[in-house]
Amino acid sequence: MWGAGDGGNGRGRAIASDFMKLPPKKRYPDYYVTIKKPIALDTILSRIEKEEYDDAEALKADLTLMTANAKKYNQKGSSIYEDAVAIQVYLSHGIF
Repeated sequence: MWGAGDGGNGRGRAIASDFMKLPPKKRYPDYYVTIKKPIALDTILSRIEKEEYDDAEALKADLTLMTANAKKYNQKGSSIYEDAVAIQVYLSHGIF
């Protein structure tokens, strides 16, 4: 996921980097208490490669879950929270 124009989120960086892998359980054990269905882009990409999605809506559901998880766990205004919002904007603009 990239922001318009600069290859980033308007702050000069890719917005997907924090979503590539789940947070380490040893470092963030509370994440796994707060988030009941953790998912990251590496899992989503694996599901795409294995052709596990029946349709685009199923893929969109996982991407939506990923961003909802990020917004639930991270504070509003944090870079991860705001990046999740940016991804949600892309999803809501009919890329599927």
